[in-house]
Amino acid sequence: MLRILNRAFAAETRGYVVCSNPRSGSTYLGFLAKSTGKLGVPCEWLRGDGGAASLDYENYTQDESEQVHYVLTDGKTPNGVYGLKMFPEHFDMRTETCWAESLPQLHYVHLVREDIIGQAISLAIARQTGSYVKETPESHEAVYDRTLILNCLRFIAAGEARWRMFFAINKIRPLEITYSRLLENPQREISRIAEVVGVRNAKINRSKFLPTPQRTLRNDLWRKRFTADLHDVRELPRLGIPTLRDTILQDDVVMKKSGCA
Repeated sequence: MLRILNRAFAAETRGYVVCSNPRSGSTYLGFLAKSTGKLGVPCEWLRGDGGAASLDYENYTQDESEQVHYVLTDGKTPNGVYGLKMFPEHFDMRTETCWAESLPQLHYVHLVREDIIGQAISLAIARQTGSYVKETPESHEAVYDRTLILNCLRFIAAGEARWRMFFAINKIRPLEITYSRLLENPQREISRIAEVVGVRNAKINRSKFLPTPQRTLRNDLWRKRFTADLHDVRELPRLGIPTLRDTILQDDVVMKKSGCA
């Protein structure tokens, strides 16, 4: 009887959403989970900005109900587990289908990068170069810009605050994962996700493609310069809430100054 119940649970549809912000390590986590063959295929399935769920989908549908269908088909592994990644800006664009209520047995994973300045610098560089993974060549040169980094910092801080408000209001206790702990011991964190969705022996397959961190000496130099520029213990920073459009417009300004546009 126990074996029958275990088989039934293994085929039962359930899944998780990785709630995070850009440059938090969500791409790395997604590839780690996918490599196990048991934890779904966590991509950015739900988005309304015209982008694709991943590089494998050139002409990805922008219909919200069809995107939810993708979560439960392409985003699911044979054992019934689905996965997806979500940023606050994606959440804002996908409100018609009540996706969180449409997905069966949905669990929440909260991925946080404690080094928020490093995260902001990484986002500022990616916005300018167009390269979000190390394997993608940079199409433009990244130019240091204090305002751009500050806007990215505020954007990330606001996004993180919104996730925490969402969890609190809806009485959700997500599985908390930090980027540093993920880098320290990937298998440990993947096993924690597996436990939440009732999966055993979800082993990372390192023969599969796994992205590597993009950080270079440039990131360290920008950090020193940025913290020196803004250092002021007499003032508590105010949290403006820039939109994704604000950061993109700032990128355009920086590119024009550098002659890249």
